[in-house]
Amino acid sequence: MAEPLASCANIGTRERRMRLWLGIGQLIAAAAVLVSLIASGAPRGYRALLGVLWALGAFGIFQARERTCVALAARGERSLEGVVEPLPEAERDAIRRQATSVYIRSFLTAAALTLASLLVF
Repeated sequence: MAEPLASCANIGTRERRMRLWLGIGQLIAAAAVLVSLIASGAPRGYRALLGVLWALGAFGIFQARERTCVALAARGERSLEGVVEPLPEAERDAIRRQATSVYIRSFLTAAALTLASLLVF
């Protein structure tokens, strides 16, 4: 999927960077927990709980990539320079579509990574 246009963003560079690093951190944490569960011989079912960590990681990364904070989108707001302000009416539908895409892609990514976690070893 192509990068959205700058006019279809409700978060600025600083907010994107924060979400990206938090998402990467969550994915690393999930991988570390997976390795720990495998190494300790924990029951395979415990790995299903990793879905939450996988989802949080994907959620952060997709918000950064789409330049869309879903919480702000739900309220019809944006924070491009660190100041929360109402979204222009012309951008609301596009931002809401992007927020929906973030939710769907995060869920699908988390489901795939959770399934892979259950199947490994």
